Amino acid sequence: MKQQKIPRSPVNHELSSRASPASPRRKRGVPLIQIELLLIAGLAGCAPLPQVGPFVEASNQLRSAVAASGTTVAAELRLMPGGTASADRLQQEWEVRNKAFAGIAAYANSLKAIVDAGNEGAASAQKVADSVSGLARAAGVSLPGTPEALATATDCVKFISAQIALTRATKSLEQALETAQPAVEAITELVAADLKDLEDVFVSAAKANDNAVRTSEEFRDLLGYRIQLLKQIGMSNPADTATCDRQVQLGQMLQASDAWLSKYLAERKEIDDRLRVGRALIQATLQSARDWGVAHGNLIMAVKERRPVNTDSLIQAAVEIRNLVRKVREL
Repeated sequence: MKQQKIPRSPVNHELSSRASPASPRRKRGVPLIQIELLLIAGLAGCAPLPQVGPFVEASNQLRSAVAASGTTVAAELRLMPGGTASADRLQQEWEVRNKAFAGIAAYANSLKAIVDAGNEGAASAQKVADSVSGLARAAGVSLPGTPEALATATDCVKFISAQIALTRATKSLEQALETAQPAVEAITELVAADLKDLEDVFVSAAKANDNAVRTSEEFRDLLGYRIQLLKQIGMSNPADTATCDRQVQLGQMLQASDAWLSKYLAERKEIDDRLRVGRALIQATLQSARDWGVAHGNLIMAVKERRPVNTDSLIQAAVEIRNLVRKVREL
C-alpha cells in the first residue's frame, strides 16, 4: 500500500523557505550588526566637531603661568649674593621660552578657528600645516625653505619639516591633525629641552653663590678659626686638671663664634632653599610643555570621536606652576 503524501501547510512551507540557505531573500538581506555599524558611523560623521575653546583657554593659562615662573626664578637669583649677573642672563633667555609658549597659545587659537570652520578637506589640511609651521618658528625651529638649507638642518628639524609636508598632503582635518601630532610632540620636546638648559643655568648660579659664601673672607677665617679650636679641644684630656682652665677657655672661645656660625649656616640654607624650590618650579614648567603635547593628542581624538575636549591635565599643570610661584615668593 502506498503511503499517502501529506501536503505541507502554507505556514510550514514559509518557515522552511526562511531557514533555507538557498533562499533568494536571505541572499539579499544585510546582517543586523552591519546595519548597526553603518548607522553608528553615519551618526558620528554627522555629529558636530567639538568646541576647542577650552583647549585655547587652558593654553593661555599655561602661557601666563610660564611667564610668571620665569620672572620668579630670575628674582630668586637676584636675592642670592652675587646673583645679579646670572639673573639677567636667565631672564633674557627665558624671554625666548615665553615666545615659545606664546606660540603655543597662538597655535591653539588658530586651531580653534580651523575646527570652527568645519572640515574643509584639503583646505583644512593646509591651514593645519601652516599653524604647525608657526608653532615651530615660535619655538625657535628654523624650518628650511630650500633643499640646501635642509641639508644643514638637524635631524629633529628635518623630521618636523617632513611631517609638516606630509600634513599638507592630507585631504581632511582629522588626517591633518593626526599627521601633525608627531611634529607637535617634537616641538614641545625641544621647548622642554630648552627649559632644561635654563635649569642648568639656575643650578650653576646657585652653586656659585653658595661657593662665594663658603669662601668669603668673613666666613673663611671663621671656619678656619673654629676648626683649630675643635682640634685643640679634641686633643685635650678632660681628666687632666693641669689643663682644665685651658679647656674651659677653648670652650668659651668656640661658643663666642656660634653667632657667626649661625649666620654662615643661615645664608647657605637660604641659597639651598631657593635652589630647591626654584628647580621644582623649572621642572614643573618643563613638564608642562610635554603635558601640552599630550593634550594636543587628546584633542585630536576628541575631534575624531566628536566628543568634548578634556583639558584637565593642562589646567592642573598651570595651577601647579602658580602654586610653586607663590611658595617661592613666600620664602
